[in-house]
Amino acid sequence: MASQSITDALTSGTASADIRYRYEFVDQDNPLDNAQASTIRTRLGYRTA
Repeated sequence: MASQSITDALTSGTASADIRYRYEFVDQDNPLDNAQASTIRTRLGYRTA
């Protein structure tokens, strides 16, 4: 009986995703100190019933 309730909880759940892209550029007075960065934050989830 416990395995049926676990199976029901997993099959009745919902998946979620959150993706955020970020770009950053730093322009310093000294040309050697310029910088660029691209980052992606990804969060995946699953909520059981």
